[in-house]
This record gives sequence, C-alpha cells and structure tokens, in this order.
Amino acid sequence: CRLLDGGAAIMSGISPKGRDGVEWAATIWRPKAEHLLDPHKTYQIIAYPAQEALAKRLQESNPMRFAYHVTSWGKFKDGTDNIDVGGFFPVNLIRGSNVIFLCSFHNNDAMLSQFHVLNMLCEAFVESITVMLLYYPTGHDTDNTSGQHEGVVATSNTLARLFSNLPRVGKPVRIMTYDIHTLQSRFYLSGAALATLHTAVPLLIRALQNQSKINCLAFADEGASKRFKGLFEPAFPDWPVVICGKVRDVTTKSVSVDVLDGKPKGMHCIIIDDMVLT
Repeated sequence: CRLLDGGAAIMSGISPKGRDGVEWAATIWRPKAEHLLDPHKTYQIIAYPAQEALAKRLQESNPMRFAYHVTSWGKFKDGTDNIDVGGFFPVNLIRGSNVIFLCSFHNNDAMLSQFHVLNMLCEAFVESITVMLLYYPTGHDTDNTSGQHEGVVATSNTLARLFSNLPRVGKPVRIMTYDIHTLQSRFYLSGAALATLHTAVPLLIRALQNQSKINCLAFADEGASKRFKGLFEPAFPDWPVVICGKVRDVTTKSVSVDVLDGKPKGMHCIIIDDMVLT
C-alpha cells in the first residue's frame, strides 16, 4: 500500500533492452500522482475513507491545484447508505469543476457506496471526473472456473458495465488503475467510462535497489513471467530468475505449485505475480 500510495508511475513505449536498469527506471518514473493530471487545471477531491490520507497528501503537495472536501460516509439504522458529499454546501464548489474521486473497492459494501456517489457526481454539472482506483478488484474471468460452464458470473464484465453506464458527463469518466490483472480488461469499459492503465513496477524496482537482502526474482507463474520479466531483468541483470507453475484442481479448489525453471534453494526471493492474492 505504501508503494502504491506514495506516488504513481506510467510506462513509456521505450524498450528496456540494452538500457541500464537505473537509467531506464528513471525514464518511466513520475514521482507524484499530480504529474499524471493536466498541470493547468485545478481539482476538487472526493475520497473514500480508505483513501483519505492520500487525498490530504495531494492537497498538501499543491494547495493551489488540489482541494480536498471531507465526505460523511454514514449509515441509516437499516444499514443503507447515508452519505453527505463534501464541496456542495454552503457553497457549491463541485459544479463546473474537475473532480478527482479516490476510490477503494476492497469489498462489495464499499463499492456500492462509492457508486452511489459516482452517479451523483456525474449529475452535478461537473467539467470532468477522474476516478483513481489503485486496485481493480476483479480479474480476467477465464482464470479460474468462469467460462467452463453456464451460470458462473463474469464479475469483471459486470463491474465494467457499472462504470460504462454511469450518467454521461460529456467526456468519458477516466478510470485510472494500476497493474490491472489482464490488460484486455480495459476493453470491457466503453461509453461513459474509459480506462488509462498505469504501473507501480518502477516503485518496486526502486525499493529493491535500496535493500541488500533480496537477491532472486521469482515469478508465480508463466503469465507473470511473460508480463513482468522484461521489466525487472534490466534493473537486476545478475539476479537469478525462478519461474513457478500453478496447477488448479477445480474439484477440490486447491492449487499446487512447482518450480519450472531456476534454483531458489538458499536464495532470498521476492515473488512477483499479477494478482494481490498470490
């Protein structure tokens, strides 16, 4: 969480091959999230409680550009949402402004509460809405049992539809997300919302370069190796690489892991995967 909250990074189109690891990481590293936004605009920030600390840091970094408005995320006695969004009273500072909504979809209850606010903001005559969703919670639906038989819900598709059918602001709602599980998931979004993809890999590379214990790269499966190996090897050309293989048993819902390539014995490994629940 510290890596993701501490800043933001975007991938350039430059190939890392033949480049010094440190130099290459510097070319794709942007130290603050504000550099991903239009430098000539000011922004009103709305945040879910889990992202309140990030909202405050953004405002402190440049008070002339960012204004954070505290929102009350309450509940009625029956458990339904009682939300009072900041920035509307006593003076409406949201109308005609560029809004950043810092989201956290860590469970379904939090997700529904934030969709209530998103729908309201889309109808508040704003100039634009940028949703910063540091972690997109649903993966590609063919990874486990989806698609193997009828009746399994493709949740990454249904979540994308909730975004895509938001009330239209004018220009699409921008969904900024980091290291999405599968890149093709971005194309589930259409219409009222479109995604821009970002990565925190340069932050991890910087953290690994500033320590001395870890000395081996381990990828949880071949998919993670294909996606991230080319990003890490230029920065750590002398580190051994281990690639594991996962075999899923659909009947017992268990996963067995084997080492397909490399020798991890005696090494201090960092495991890299494209999902949080690795």
